[in-house]
Amino acid sequence: MEKVTVIYIIAISLQLAGAVILIINYCRNTHNQIIDRYFPGSNLVERDNKDNIVLEKERVQEVVREIFMNRCAFFYIGAGYIVGIYGEAGKTNKCIISILVIIGSFLLIVLGEIILNGIVKKRYKEDMEIPYNSVASKADALPTEKEMDEIVEDVFKN
Repeated sequence: MEKVTVIYIIAISLQLAGAVILIINYCRNTHNQIIDRYFPGSNLVERDNKDNIVLEKERVQEVVREIFMNRCAFFYIGAGYIVGIYGEAGKTNKCIISILVIIGSFLLIVLGEIILNGIVKKRYKEDMEIPYNSVASKADALPTEKEMDEIVEDVFKN
């Protein structure tokens, strides 16, 4: 095997490995990723009497859309590297190739957006109710009505 071919194989392998690592990272548990991204800094949440909190569907959809778009992007990158091995520009005009690449990229982006937005809106069409303990390390909770009543009662008792 020629030295140039070995270098080519190493280059494609590095690029594909990077894309696969990113795909694996973004394919971990979607529920945990939603929580991680929904609460980016210090946050206050309200708990109900069952010690649950509600994640608003609009924000959940926004977070999930971002997660899915990243997964899609990394898939495109990995697939592009693999397909690139089999192709070559040949004698086709480079301007025509550039225009077709731009059009193809635009279509893939738009198609990805449409499909992913449809999936997100269908799958996450309601607010999410989750236990507070699953976000306790990311968000502080306001006292529930019951806890407030107990605090007030305790203050006036003494």
